[in-house]
Amino acid sequence: MRILITGGTGFIGYNLVPILQQEQHEIICLVRETSNLRWLNSIGHIEYRYGDLLAPESLDAALDGIECVIHMAGTVVAVHKRDFYRINHIGTRNVVEAAARKGSDLSRFIMVSSLSAAGPSKPDKPMTESMPDLPVSAYGESKLLGERAVQEHREQLRIAVVRPPIVYGPKDVGVQGFFQLVKKGWQIKFPGENPRFSMVYVKDLSRALVTLVTADYFSGSQYYISDPVTYSVPEIQDIIADVLNRNTTTIPIPKLLLYPAAAGSELVARLRNKPTFLNFDKLKEVVQPAWTCSPEKFAQDFGFHTEYGLAEGAAETVEWYQSHGWL
Repeated sequence: MRILITGGTGFIGYNLVPILQQEQHEIICLVRETSNLRWLNSIGHIEYRYGDLLAPESLDAALDGIECVIHMAGTVVAVHKRDFYRINHIGTRNVVEAAARKGSDLSRFIMVSSLSAAGPSKPDKPMTESMPDLPVSAYGESKLLGERAVQEHREQLRIAVVRPPIVYGPKDVGVQGFFQLVKKGWQIKFPGENPRFSMVYVKDLSRALVTLVTADYFSGSQYYISDPVTYSVPEIQDIIADVLNRNTTTIPIPKLLLYPAAAGSELVARLRNKPTFLNFDKLKEVVQPAWTCSPEKFAQDFGFHTEYGLAEGAAETVEWYQSHGWL
């Protein structure tokens, strides 16, 4: 199948493309003139088509001859909140509308969204597909709006929306800080707090996406893909410490300190016009009691089960980080 991937230059794309190629799919990546193609070039056998989610006129030609779209492009950080909505909502709307215009040749559209679109869970009750969506951040709201734009075309395209929780693995910079901190012999702990998180290793997420490329499912289906085990921050750090064979010292950090830190980080971001991970929008997510989800629906529909727990996934991630000088 000829598959167009948006957001292929990100770390999920880096891990997904080889798995799709192993299944004999032909991969085309939508990129911009300014995209860094280093990692995709290292994989090889990829066709590039140039376009921009915010330039609808560039998308029609990019979709010529495409049979399936895997839409992963978006932003998780932004200098201004409006940028979340421009990219994650309007950009997604533009690409799904272009896909719908292609008619029968292009039959499938798979959107990789986020657990943030649903909002936080209760500590003892993981999110399921039947629960209401209550995002707490601009990022989550923008992803939810993007999902809704995609769902508007479920009569024209076979639509699937995937909501992964924390995704980690080779080339990931989001969770890399935990590995670096533990390697230096430190762990962080928020006193009195023990929130739990769902996680998924990027290879398991990639396998799930490959399943959706050819599987039968009701158009408009939504799925959580995750490791069935949930983890607290201390448990995550302990597992990483075991993989790295490091003894660590725990540093208690009062959550109140995060607010002035976020304020300072946000000010610097605005002065430099460069986004940062630590900001007030992200803080709205950090202070929640749990971010967990249930993978049971996907398992029931497709007989799919993740192959990696955190220990196995962390071990492979550490090996990649070390071999590439990231750790």
